[in-house]
Amino acid sequence: MSTDVRYIVLSDLHFGAQNSLLTELREGTTLADVQESSTVMTSLVDCLRVLVKGNSDGRRPTLIAAGDLVELSLASAALAMPVVAQLVAALTDRDPVVDREIIFLPGNHDHHVWELSREKEAIDFVKSGAPIAKSPVSWHTSSMFLDSEPVFDAPLLEETLDQISGDNDVDLRVFYPDLALMSPDGDRTVLVTHGHYMESVATLFSAMVRLFDASAPPLDDVDVIERENWAWVEFFWGTMGRTSRTGALIERLYDSMQDRRAVEAMLAGLAVNLTRRKPVVVRKAQSWAIRHVVADLVASRLTERERGQSQTVLGTGSRSGLKSYFTAMRRAFDRQWDGPLPSDVSIVVGHTHKPFTEWWEDREWPAGGMRVFNTGGWVVDRVAPQPLMGGAVILVSDELDVCSLRIYQQLEDPTAWQMKVETVKPTKAGEAFAAHVRELVKQSDEPWATFMRETKRLVVERRAVMQDILEGDLKLLRE
Repeated sequence: MSTDVRYIVLSDLHFGAQNSLLTELREGTTLADVQESSTVMTSLVDCLRVLVKGNSDGRRPTLIAAGDLVELSLASAALAMPVVAQLVAALTDRDPVVDREIIFLPGNHDHHVWELSREKEAIDFVKSGAPIAKSPVSWHTSSMFLDSEPVFDAPLLEETLDQISGDNDVDLRVFYPDLALMSPDGDRTVLVTHGHYMESVATLFSAMVRLFDASAPPLDDVDVIERENWAWVEFFWGTMGRTSRTGALIERLYDSMQDRRAVEAMLAGLAVNLTRRKPVVVRKAQSWAIRHVVADLVASRLTERERGQSQTVLGTGSRSGLKSYFTAMRRAFDRQWDGPLPSDVSIVVGHTHKPFTEWWEDREWPAGGMRVFNTGGWVVDRVAPQPLMGGAVILVSDELDVCSLRIYQQLEDPTAWQMKVETVKPTKAGEAFAAHVRELVKQSDEPWATFMRETKRLVVERRAVMQDILEGDLKLLRE
């Protein structure tokens, strides 16, 4: 019965974002500091080192970055990539914490990394001289399994790491959108995914297709979901945010969505611009409609966004969307796996920035369901405290038991937070694994105490930064 940590899963780090706790900001600015590391990042690495040194066999675990590692939607790659290099150096240089092979599953904010990976693989295939008829049916998803071919790498990230640190030893292996870790007998699996397709906005193109084409196939396979929506995800969370003045506007709109005053100012500006050449009566009527009717529509859409849900860890819409995606994931697994479905299933998902653990009913799996662990996130994107938002480190043992270390939460009083190690319907080995982790997490001792202190400080600072950004945006919008 092993209690060693074999995989560490982190998600939603958003390196380079002005509101990321793991990104240091240049003094007096909201731009990432590419020279200095965040104290939250360095103390988090120290905490992970404690967990890894508890391994009995001396092996270092594999890091799995499960999406939104790098902020390519709302930050420039020139600022975001060096911060990734800071983390990789902290984890793999002196006194290494993780193995030098890192597994990366892109999310919606760094979907462009996957586009580069799959296009490079397609180019390599053409260069190989292999018959085009033998090319994969779809280049839009990878296999879920570690021993599968082809192997996708991350050329942009790898070249950046080489240029910044001169380190050629770190190997980034890319899977998208899902990864399956399997036990030797095939009876246990841990599935990892970012989870952005739980929200209806991510499958907008599929919804449009089915409005006009009744013959479109059911949206019940991961490959179908990605093939139909990749261009929209790439545009909405990537290309649009990197498009000069448009990108700056998108970032301003994104930040302002939490403030009703800013939304009203945007709609007021929109009303003026759209009606300025209309007759007075028409102008007043249309202006009223934009300011009030559109405002109500915007407000309703904002409440549907998962990160806008402050009263529950998973809103009704996202729960339904995640259920559908789990079905699609299971069917993709069944299509790729040469054997019966495993009887023991755990799923690690991110995206929501709100960590949770629960048993999820699904009668199609032999056990009638699976354990679900959410990684939470590492950004502060609200001025008001968000008690359900926080970060978790998901730990996977040699025997594929899973536990969640809920390491911080964005409480109104951060000092009230106590780190928690959580499991879901654990096996006997799973209980032993969680107990082992609890023994290593001593919140009042170092480095845990430093992590708590720095996280508390930086959460407060990021809220203040967000308030300044909102007030500045509001002034611009009103002008």
